[in-house]
Amino acid sequence: MKTLLTSLFLVLIIIPSFGQSQKLKITTGKTVLYAEFTDSETTKDFIKMLPLTLNMNDLSGREKYSGISRELSKNGSVKTSFQKGDISYWLEGGIAVFYNQDDHEVKAGLIVLAKIEKGIEIFKESDSMQVKFEFIQK
Repeated sequence: MKTLLTSLFLVLIIIPSFGQSQKLKITTGKTVLYAEFTDSETTKDFIKMLPLTLNMNDLSGREKYSGISRELSKNGSVKTSFQKGDISYWLEGGIAVFYNQDDHEVKAGLIVLAKIEKGIEIFKESDSMQVKFEFIQK
């Protein structure tokens, strides 16, 4: 019941308009980072899944990646490129945290959900890591 009420609160009160006080909290080990949300239907779908803990694996020395349990809306700005610090929804069903820019083209497409403010280097430290994503008011 608590989860249902929390989800309803997010949908009715918080999600319709993004503000600077609404952040994505990212925790891996003892490290906590924060990211600024983008405003899209895809991001709103992602927020409905939070809190979310993923076991993320390294992909090509540029990103940590994990599949997710459900498809998100594809009503966002679809790109085939990324920037260092992007947290993106991969249109074939996963979440990617980009920590290194190598000009790789992502043909399936990406929708940026959030942008990490600082500390992205933590994602370079191991091949796999557990990452917790949470919605917070800051």
